[in-house]
Amino acid sequence: MNNTTSTIEFAGESFSVIFMPDGRKAMTAEAIGTKLGYAEPRKHINNLFNRHRNEFKDDVDFTVLNLRTTEMKHSVAFFETGAIKVCMFARTPEGERYRDIFAKVLAGVAKAEEQLFSKPRRPYMTKARSATMIKIWEDIMDEPVNAERQAKDAAEANYRALLEEHVAVLKQNVTLLQERLANN
Repeated sequence: MNNTTSTIEFAGESFSVIFMPDGRKAMTAEAIGTKLGYAEPRKHINNLFNRHRNEFKDDVDFTVLNLRTTEMKHSVAFFETGAIKVCMFARTPEGERYRDIFAKVLAGVAKAEEQLFSKPRRPYMTKARSATMIKIWEDIMDEPVNAERQAKDAAEANYRALLEEHVAVLKQNVTLLQERLANN
């Protein structure tokens, strides 16, 4: 199966990416270097890569592609974690800007995780709302019921379902970040 090239959006910008047969996305050294503002993008990114080679994991952060062009036979392509590492090593204004974006994304994930796993908030059902619901129920059904307990149970069930949904999403994000950090 051949690699396909397409464009994705990140931080309000378009990036040319290579979709690998296994579904992962990669960017060439030249594409990353151009986004980072280097005059000779391929050369500078390859220099950064060689200088910090011990921090890149083969087949996790990068791969070597055989490109069919007249000027390049082999090119390093970086997967997501590798591209982030390259941006961390780059000493250009654009590299600084991307480092700031990545830091904000990681801080946002950490804040969401903290909110999710801290003390749960109370359900939105207040005593006044519960009493109002009981009165309405009794008026409609023309019979007294323990509506306060039913309303409280319904609010708690809705809150738990919402919380479980958020926990599942955050666990996925935490797992991805842990994998990326483990590969660093």
